[in-house]
Amino acid sequence: NTNTDTDAPANANTDTDAPANANTDTDAPAADAPTADALAADVPVPGAETGSECCAAEVDVVLVASNVGQVYAAAVATMLITAFNVDAVLFSGVAGGLMGHHMVGDVILAADTINYDMDVTALVLPHKPDYVHKRGELPFLDGLRSFAADPVLLQLASDAAPQVLAPDAALHIGRVVTGSEFVTTARKNELRPLWEKLGSPLAVDMEAAAVGQICHAFGVPYLVVR
Repeated sequence: NTNTDTDAPANANTDTDAPANANTDTDAPAADAPTADALAADVPVPGAETGSECCAAEVDVVLVASNVGQVYAAAVATMLITAFNVDAVLFSGVAGGLMGHHMVGDVILAADTINYDMDVTALVLPHKPDYVHKRGELPFLDGLRSFAADPVLLQLASDAAPQVLAPDAALHIGRVVTGSEFVTTARKNELRPLWEKLGSPLAVDMEAAAVGQICHAFGVPYLVVR
């Protein structure tokens, strides 16, 4: 929802002195896969709600509340990928609208995300002294700046939107930028030159690009819904 007031496994051991939990019996049955609740208990993220299993449209889902900010969001995204082995990450929540025609209750699908906190524009590379980094660009990664949504997820969400949107709500698709401050209306106006440098994003939030960067690093499809 937009708001214009913005805001060999390790335990295997063939040593004859192996501890009791070692098992060299090749016919030993495999243990049942741990549940999401069990995994979440083993891999906690302080400040985040414990992950739990549910099912939506016959698709297994791990539901987690990440709390506010990029660090929590990145930690939860990493946990979902590494501990739960998810096929994709769908991140939802609220954001501050940056376009005057957007209304509270409208929905934004992030076509891509940028972390505007990342600012290495003053960094001079010895091997490329004339290169000027853009705001949000990560150094040493061949110009990586934005994290594109998975096109299949984006299309699915766009197609499904008319069935779930409130009658007076509109759907928007475009860039969402992420920072570590709660952006008020006054601050939003103050940062207009920055928004222009970032390609006139539709909204600003405090988590999306962190999730995008983690999913990009692990090669996992993602989509942000605001």
